[in-house]
This record gives sequence, C-alpha cells and structure tokens, in this order.
Amino acid sequence: MPRPEPDHRLPQTTYSFEIEFLVAQELPGINYSSTFDARNGPDDALPWACPADETDPYETILEAVKKLLVSYGQAVANCARQVQIGHMHGPLQYLGSFPSTDATDEYWHVEPSDTAYAKRDSPQMYAWFGVRLRSPSYHSHIFVVQDMESPTDWILNVLKKGLVIHLNSTCRFNVLVRPLSEDTTVVHAKKLITLVWVLEKELLERLAPNSYGRLHPHVRTLQAHSRVAGLIWHGSGEGSPPQDPLNLAVANLHLPNLHNQELLARLQFLWRVQTFEGLAAALRETTDQATSFAIRPTGGPFGTPVFEFRYALWHPFGQLDASKHWIELASKLLQTSMWNCQVFKKNIVLLDGMTHGFAGSNVPPTVRWRRLMSTLGLESWVDSWEIIISQYKDGQRLAVRSLDKQKLLREELKADGGKGHDVNLC
Repeated sequence: MPRPEPDHRLPQTTYSFEIEFLVAQELPGINYSSTFDARNGPDDALPWACPADETDPYETILEAVKKLLVSYGQAVANCARQVQIGHMHGPLQYLGSFPSTDATDEYWHVEPSDTAYAKRDSPQMYAWFGVRLRSPSYHSHIFVVQDMESPTDWILNVLKKGLVIHLNSTCRFNVLVRPLSEDTTVVHAKKLITLVWVLEKELLERLAPNSYGRLHPHVRTLQAHSRVAGLIWHGSGEGSPPQDPLNLAVANLHLPNLHNQELLARLQFLWRVQTFEGLAAALRETTDQATSFAIRPTGGPFGTPVFEFRYALWHPFGQLDASKHWIELASKLLQTSMWNCQVFKKNIVLLDGMTHGFAGSNVPPTVRWRRLMSTLGLESWVDSWEIIISQYKDGQRLAVRSLDKQKLLREELKADGGKGHDVNLC
C-alpha cells in the first residue's frame, strides 16, 4: 500500500494497530462446500478454514494467516523473529533475523490471542481459535488523505476474502502510537499519561464500548484498575519514590495544581518515577495485566517505548467501524502531549477546568465528550462517533450480547449492505 507524506505542521507520530479475530477449524462430518454455496452463491470463492484433521490447528492457522499476507506482497515476522518476505510470484524468502532493529516497523506480526475466544452463541459449525494481528507502522497523517484506502480497510478485505472468520465481544482493537523520533524521553511518557488520565473519565470512558455508563468487560481504566490508583490517594504518601530537586522542577513545569486531588496525588507519584519500566508497572493492574492505557517500555525501534490504547473492540461494520476514530484520537493525544511545557501545561489547565465543571453538573454526557473532542481539534469526528456510541447500548447492534450472536464475518458484512473495498494486489 502506498504511504502518504507526513504533515510537518504537527509533531510527528506513527501508529500501528492490533486486531483480534477468531479463525475457524472445520468439524468432522460436515460438508462445508454445499453449506457455503447455499448461503453465498456460486460466484463466491470458499474462504480457508483449518481442516478438521489437523493435529495442531493453532500452528496451522497462524501459518495460514502469514501465507495469506505474504500472497499480497506483505512482509510478516513470526514469533521466532524470522521474517517472511512475500512476493506475488515465486517462493517465500526466509531471513534468519531482522536486518536492523528498526525494521520491525515494516512487518505484520501474527500470534495467538489469549483474550479472544468463542462464546456460547458463536457459530457452532466450527471450532474457533483466537488470533492477534499487529500492523506495520504508518505515519499518523495517513487519514488526512481522503482518496487513499486506509490500512484498516485493506486488512479487513484481505482477511474476509481469505479466511473463515468470526468476531464477538472478546475481539479487541488496540492502537499503538509513538513519536517518530527515536529520542523519546520519560518526560514524554509522563506528559501523555497526564493527558490521558485527565481525560479518561469524561472522554475515553464515554467513547469506549459502554451501555448507559456501564463499560464493556474488556475496558480496564486507570482510575479503577491501575496499580498506582490502588496504592496512592490524596494525603497517603504511600510508596512514593524519593523526590529529586531536578525532577521536582521538571514536574512543576508540566503538572498544574488539579481540581481532583486524588488524581493529582497519583500523577505526582508518577512524575517522580525515573524509568519507562517503572511507569509501565505503575499503570498495570496488581495482577500485572495491562490496563486500557499501557506502555510497552521497549516496544518500538531503537528500544523506544510504545503507548497502547486498549479501550476499543473490532467491529468493522460500515459506519459502525470505530477503527479510524481510535487511531485518530490516539494520534491526536500523543501529538498534544508533545508540545512544549508551557503549551502543555496550559492545555492541562484548560481540560482539567472543563472536566471539573462537568462534575456534579447537569451537562449531558454527550455534550461533555463532544466539547472535549472539539477542544482537541477533533470536532469533525464527533457526529460519526455519536452513531457508534449509540449502538453500544443494550439491545443495539454493538451491545455485548449482539456481538456475541454474530454470524461469520463475511455474512455480517453482507448483511450490512456492502462487501468493502476491492483489495489492491500491488
């Protein structure tokens, strides 16, 4: 896929995304060809499903996903850190290791998913295996180009044409963002944590899958689940790292006095932490599971950190597809955190004042998050966000029970009135 030039008017960032989905294994004794033809017609090719007699279906499925991507000219890295370079014609080429530390940005990564699994109402004519697929990195500018097929659209079409897939409420959509330069500092991470936590309750929780304020089970907020939230509160002083005068001065340049004193105490604790690993650990749950905003301390090229937004699910159904929305939001939050200390602190004061004003007021939830989106410069996205959010409510298209009752992905996309864009084979 062609990649657009970055927009140099904004701080430069890149993103990648992770999608989770369930791939089918056939069951003994079922004639799938006749079943598929009856539902789809003679002009549709039968997508691949793992044969029933495979003794190691997971290995077979992961290899099939890799080969599918390779057939479209994509480069795929496997868990052994070997690389498969795909060509439209000719055999696969295997490289013993990545040619350089930053080459990982160019590859798709395929692995089993430990969080995606079949539910009681999943299609019963197959066994299902969860897969997690991470994309290469792209400039965050990519969605400014209106006539270019997005990577999320592209991979959806590749997968639905090539594999028998099912999606339900366990299939996540994660966005990973990082600054383009390799000199990311711990201060960058602290600024983004501050911005995310100030906005989490009134923005991120309202955009995440929820029904009348009840978050879907996969959402694990910093406020409710992070280790630091469980250990630190206003006046506790528990477990605070030693205060360094220089570190205190840096914190004071960026962190204003917030209205929410509990949040301020937790952020002050985090601003004392000196390492990416320490910050990542503080944001995780006490069980060491990642919360919905997380840090991979050395997940990027040159050992740089990658910031993960893990609030979303993958439901790529026309105007209900939130993939681009979450990529745009995560990229904007990272860019906003990268402005100099004076601008950053001013922005935090503004956003903290807005969220404090909402507390105890009669301002409707929809008005709250729309105002915050506009303040971030994302007003062009709010109408389409509102359509998506409305469908998370109980009984609607994206409610947990509705997602768990979905048919095969190919059938769901057809039922929504479209097959997506044609896949570019170049």
